Amino acid sequence: HGIDERTFLIEGIGDVFIDAGGADRVVTVEGGPFRVELANLVLMGGYASQGGAFYAEAADLFLDGVLMLDNVATSEGGAVFLGSGDVMAFQSEWAHNEVNAFGAYGGAISLAEGDFVGDDVVFHNNAAKGVGFGGALFLHEGDLILSDAVLRNNESSLRGGAVLLSSGDVELV
Repeated sequence: HGIDERTFLIEGIGDVFIDAGGADRVVTVEGGPFRVELANLVLMGGYASQGGAFYAEAADLFLDGVLMLDNVATSEGGAVFLGSGDVMAFQSEWAHNEVNAFGAYGGAISLAEGDFVGDDVVFHNNAAKGVGFGGALFLHEGDLILSDAVLRNNESSLRGGAVLLSSGDVELV
């Protein structure tokens, strides 16, 4: 895949931690549609209404070797909120992310319109609290395809302890 003016790449070399310290979101992508590639990073300590670590209205998000840890949102996507676009994740992990609200969607990820494809991914100890839907993942319209995935100790206060899919198909390999 080539890099052009509609593609953003953030790649860590060595141990790269980006910590928002609970003050703000870690990465915001405005406009779009874009292609965003994150590789070999830890995104942590983000806090926002939507997507504590990552927010985009329109983007395809590619993750390789990314850990999203201890991020909080007050409405949707404790770690990631994506309005439209697909998420493709490889060797990535979401841990201890939280969304807490009356109508909390996706403790780790809230994807409004698009597919989530994960290979060798782990979701653990994520939570949708308050009136929560999808402890780890909330997909409104799209397909969920997981291969070699672990979903452990995720919780939701209302529906979908690990995953809530409103409309779409699920494929587990």
